[in-house]
Amino acid sequence: MKDKSSGVKIKVVEGLSKLSKVLGPKLFSPDMIENFNSLLKEESWRVRLSVYSLMGEIGKTFGS
Repeated sequence: MKDKSSGVKIKVVEGLSKLSKVLGPKLFSPDMIENFNSLLKEESWRVRLSVYSLMGEIGKTFGS
């Protein structure tokens, strides 16, 4: 998550979306949530958009 390339960060977030469907809520440890919070402050709007999209997918998958 510390890579300078926004493209790499976006691919990581997209991969986490797929991984969350397999691992379930266990994937989202406090450390991972902290990483999401830092990515939401990212300069690149594309990275922020991918994190928001991931959160929407998580909400649909695990929300009640």
